[in-house]
Amino acid sequence: MKITKLYIAALFASLSLASCSDSGYWNEASQDGDVVAFQQSSVTATYSLGESTVTTVQLVRTNSSEAITLPVTVLENDGVNCPASIQFEAGSKVTTTSFDVTNGEAGKTYKAKVVFPNQYAGSTKMDTCNVSISIDYLWVSLGIGMYYDGMIQDNPVDVEIQKADGFKRWRVKQPYATTYEANSTFSFGVAAGSGPDWVVFYELANGSLALVPFNTGINYQGQANYPIWWYNPANFQGMNNDNCQWLDEGLAGFGPMFYIPGLGILFDGSSNTDVIQIALPD
Repeated sequence: MKITKLYIAALFASLSLASCSDSGYWNEASQDGDVVAFQQSSVTATYSLGESTVTTVQLVRTNSSEAITLPVTVLENDGVNCPASIQFEAGSKVTTTSFDVTNGEAGKTYKAKVVFPNQYAGSTKMDTCNVSISIDYLWVSLGIGMYYDGMIQDNPVDVEIQKADGFKRWRVKQPYATTYEANSTFSFGVAAGSGPDWVVFYELANGSLALVPFNTGINYQGQANYPIWWYNPANFQGMNNDNCQWLDEGLAGFGPMFYIPGLGILFDGSSNTDVIQIALPD
């Protein structure tokens, strides 16, 4: 299981210029009556398999003179236990409500969308909350393997590799950290940190492989709003992952796409099988 160094002359494709944010508080002085708002319009949480999945969301209001109970309407739901109502105690401007998942399965994400009566929303329109609860895999360390990215790294690096118990899914710990520490400047951009904490890949039903798309940590031409990602070819219309495959026993090879969201493809590696190579521990 030997990684073969790859020397790529990156042929940059032409880049054609082809947002989820949480709202904040209102200006209380501009509101009349009892206005209520979720502090976040979307909440995302990830838990380990078997861990409690209780996810708490805070709400605030402008008028705390009386206790109120707000019925909750569930607009969409995929396995999330949602509250039937939200209660504010008299004298309190803040309350919380909780969501959770019962017997969640590893690798799955459960989502719900809830709303309270919009007559309380005022101009904030923060009456709706999207909740996403993910259950992580149980990861087992396999030991030290090797990782090589032919676009970014001069040589393979030693890395810890873990496997999801019971699944054909692996992850590599901080494969770019030592590379960026030694040199953070590249012809196509500048590394802003240590790169991703984990690079995850898995085997598909047909035996080919796929990366979980990830931000390399390099910003195109040093611009923070143009991060460079690795994507699977299959993420693009009319393409497939046929060249992402096992090159040898325990040696995974990938021909992914160097991609800048909002700009375009910087490098098309789909005709290669070894742009990224990952050697599992012996």
